[in-house]
Amino acid sequence: MVDRLKPFTEEEKMLVENNHDLVYQFLKAHSYSMEDYYNTVVFGYLKGIQKYCRYVGNSAENNLAGICWNCMRSEMKSHFKMETAKKRQPAEATIKKIPSAEDEVLVTEILKSVMENLTIRQQNIITLKLLGYSNAEICLLMEMSKSSYYRELENIRQMINDGKF
Repeated sequence: MVDRLKPFTEEEKMLVENNHDLVYQFLKAHSYSMEDYYNTVVFGYLKGIQKYCRYVGNSAENNLAGICWNCMRSEMKSHFKMETAKKRQPAEATIKKIPSAEDEVLVTEILKSVMENLTIRQQNIITLKLLGYSNAEICLLMEMSKSSYYRELENIRQMINDGKF
């Protein structure tokens, strides 16, 4: 199943409304705080509804509650995994020369120029890289395939090498 939500059909909207108590049951059964985890769990619930309607089929042997429950559990597992993942810190560069105010302005302007010429997607990749996220974490956070991610990185490198900023 693709991990992105698609627009809901009328049937799916009705199921969402009629079975929303599954979210509260899940939170209560696992002693999760409503304030802290509702937003995470509800996405699992919505994915479960779509999985039930679009991929599994809503026949009698397929249990909507069980499917939603599994999707909510998966969403929480992903949440905790991302929360506890170690973030890489950017390497510190040793600068022998103390930068002047002019140097700092020049570097800031160059960075601004580079970022302005990147797409939003590329800007997000650069920002996450600077924050120390790994390649795999960035792919998960941005919901993109590894091949798309590496293609975007190559496009950024090529743009910088060609001086197109």
